Amino acid sequence: TNDFKQVELDDLIQFYKHPVKYFFIHRLGVQFNENRSVSNDTEPFSLDNLESYLLNQSMLEQIIDGHKIEQLGEHLKASGRLPYDEFGQNTVRHVITDIAEFNRIQQQHQQNAIAPLMIDLSLDDLVLHGQLSNLTHSHLLQSRYADLKPQDYLQLWIKHLVLLCQLQNEQPKISIHLAKKQQLQFNEVDNPEQYLQQLLKFYWQGLSQPLNFFP
Repeated sequence: TNDFKQVELDDLIQFYKHPVKYFFIHRLGVQFNENRSVSNDTEPFSLDNLESYLLNQSMLEQIIDGHKIEQLGEHLKASGRLPYDEFGQNTVRHVITDIAEFNRIQQQHQQNAIAPLMIDLSLDDLVLHGQLSNLTHSHLLQSRYADLKPQDYLQLWIKHLVLLCQLQNEQPKISIHLAKKQQLQFNEVDNPEQYLQQLLKFYWQGLSQPLNFFP
């Protein structure tokens, strides 16, 4: 069990996405068949939920890579991934417009980027290691083109607490999550170590037995 005294930030974040599932995978070696269920990160769109979410992410990646908006509809038509009747065309047109606007806002929030912050925190009998990326002079940024989910709150909260605990000169004290239609922001809080220690305490408990917590 001493190995778990060294905690990776990515593991802590994964744990709080689904503590019971994390326990079964990492302590009991149980593997889950993800192909039979639809991810909680998916969104309804005229396809089924999983196809819709993947399609949205694919289009966002193409826009980020510099593809012109006009090309995306033609790519979808050629791929056969969406019925390209009048309804399909209207759906694609609205989604592409929304994704392009999301990318524009995301790019604004990515201005004045700074180097990732290496994490090495000692809290009680646990040592937290990792890296915080997507930092600018004014904030930490987290983004996902989907509706805001409880897991998004938790992930940003953990990163925010770590950011404040590892505070350095001229380091941002604000954390932002961009979602499809919402923006979540955490500002500076008092005693972030106390909150982070509590999360690490539950993490440690959740490695010994399933934690009754379902975000």
